[in-house]
Amino acid sequence: MFKKSIVLALFLITSVSFSQEATNSFPLELKGNRDVFQIVNEVNKNVAFFVSDRKEVNAFLLNEKMQITDSIKTERPERKYTDIAGYINSDKNIRLYWTSEDHKEIYTQLYDIKNHTVVNQEYEVKLKNEKFIQNFSENNLFYIVTIIKESNILKFYVFDLEGKMIEKTLDFSDFRFLDKDNHKSTLYGILREFIKPLNASISLQKITPENTTSLTYSSNKRKCYLKNNQLTITIDLSIDFTQLIIIDLNTFTAKEKFIKNPYVYFENSSEVDSNSFLMDDKLYQIKLSLKTLKLTVKSLNDELLKEYTITDTEPIDFKNSEILQKSTANISLFKVDNDRILEKTKQFLRKLHNSSCAVSCYNLNGNTLLTIGSVTDLNGGGMMIPMGVPGFGGGSFGSSSIPTFQYMYINPTYDNFNSYKNRKVVYINCLFDKDDNHISGELKPIAFDKIQEFLSIDDKEDSISLFSNPENKEKSKTVFKMDSNYYLGHYDNETKRYVIRKFTD
Repeated sequence: MFKKSIVLALFLITSVSFSQEATNSFPLELKGNRDVFQIVNEVNKNVAFFVSDRKEVNAFLLNEKMQITDSIKTERPERKYTDIAGYINSDKNIRLYWTSEDHKEIYTQLYDIKNHTVVNQEYEVKLKNEKFIQNFSENNLFYIVTIIKESNILKFYVFDLEGKMIEKTLDFSDFRFLDKDNHKSTLYGILREFIKPLNASISLQKITPENTTSLTYSSNKRKCYLKNNQLTITIDLSIDFTQLIIIDLNTFTAKEKFIKNPYVYFENSSEVDSNSFLMDDKLYQIKLSLKTLKLTVKSLNDELLKEYTITDTEPIDFKNSEILQKSTANISLFKVDNDRILEKTKQFLRKLHNSSCAVSCYNLNGNTLLTIGSVTDLNGGGMMIPMGVPGFGGGSFGSSSIPTFQYMYINPTYDNFNSYKNRKVVYINCLFDKDDNHISGELKPIAFDKIQEFLSIDDKEDSISLFSNPENKEKSKTVFKMDSNYYLGHYDNETKRYVIRKFTD
């Protein structure tokens, strides 16, 4: 214990430039499996914080200084309810939604923290000839989205704060769906089509651009985004265009858009790949062959706003980093000893071509921190195995387990640290202003880099760990954002306290 304390102190001293700050800690005794979930209220500047073990759920209301203002404890739902899938938050109450693995059974807990009461309720969702594709919370409603097999029909199961459920159906039979070979298909066929193993069949990758997004997740060809009670689905199966399906969740009406991909020369379709990322109503598209990569920024009306080109014979003039290849879980904006720098552009293009290419964007103080790269499978090969949900958004990678696509995605911010473990990643980082003009200069660490640097303490040779039980340490961690600050939460088994630390860009 003494040795751990000494090395920990030395580590923190050497990390002063990263401005890590222990905001608060509170006593908490946990037993067995642990999960953490939080709901940030940006208006009231508080956080509803839930920590569960195998028997209980501890709910805390934290103020903006991460101090406990109230709390309540209740029994954890039975084991068939595997995860907290979503929530509804009002000024007085919070309703958590737990789900079974097959999404057919829902268990809700209505928390009145101020009056220290919890009301439980169970639902059965009868999925008839349907496949689950995603769930999300938006505008004080919780949604489960399914697709009817071999059809163009999406079903929405919508839950409100009072515990009522209604069903909504959207038929996309009038829309045009083309597969990767540009043959006519159905929406179900598009979601089912095998592209590369990372793109799990019958799935949509949920993206939250307000956080950094890993290349593992942005490399998915089928993604969805939520903004202002609008669900936007992007499909990048075709090398010729990105298809957008924009769903108004107020009226349950939809429209489609086709945004053309940039042109690059290629001799056959196996030589070319493409992908996109949506942020601030602009679509960032990349298309590459073995010799050329083009990055375009377009409006959602297919208007070209900016274009950049990479060729295999020239240096990349709009990058703000080296071309880095990393093969460990400790991946951040900066070079470390075991990194490899790729000197030639043609090496970069070849690496992207041989695995799953991706582009990812993050709003950094009004500018756009953009990453172009690719990720291999878990063994470092050129293909990716089926995985599902999303950190990397400008230069931050992390490590932990990744749920398969059928499980609930409950912590997009912390999951961003999870997706690169045991993979090889190649990437460049680029910085653009609000008009997508390149900004030259050296990049400074962002909050995710500082968190990753702090978490790397777990990997020291002296086996320093923030947790004495390795089976529980990943599930004990969480990362969330309030205002412009990021917070890392972790449980200390030795002191029986939950610790929250603040990091800033």
